[in-house]
Amino acid sequence: MKIILLISALCSLLAVGASASPTLTVAKVSGRAGRTVRLPIALNPGSDSVASLQFSLILPPNVSTVSVTAGSLMTSSGKSIGGGRKDDVWTFIVYGARNQNAMGKGALLTAVVKIASGTAAGTLTVPISNVVYSNALGESIPGGASAGGAIKVTP
Repeated sequence: MKIILLISALCSLLAVGASASPTLTVAKVSGRAGRTVRLPIALNPGSDSVASLQFSLILPPNVSTVSVTAGSLMTSSGKSIGGGRKDDVWTFIVYGARNQNAMGKGALLTAVVKIASGTAAGTLTVPISNVVYSNALGESIPGGASAGGAIKVTP
């Protein structure tokens, strides 16, 4: 009987530890110097109910901001985008009027950037940082390891 209780307790702990935390993934794209590229960002809420979030992209010096467009997750859950750029940090805030609607897994938004003319061919990394998730009650949700992206500059 004690063995069955011990096994049951261990299985419960494993099930709790197996729950996935939310993550963001920035795509890897390519483009030519002097052109704009679309940098998709995807959300995986894991087993949590993410209603709003904030994060920053660290842009290389030879990349400038152009615009941002809402992805299907934002439009289907009634979210808006706020934020701005200061120096090399482009910050995004995704929120809703009442933040009641949780977002599922998929396309969160697309950041459009321009590669400066004269940029040498190679790969420019676009790290993601300062990621904060919250639920419909405004409570913080611990996040998982989000993945930054890259822009491959082609000749």
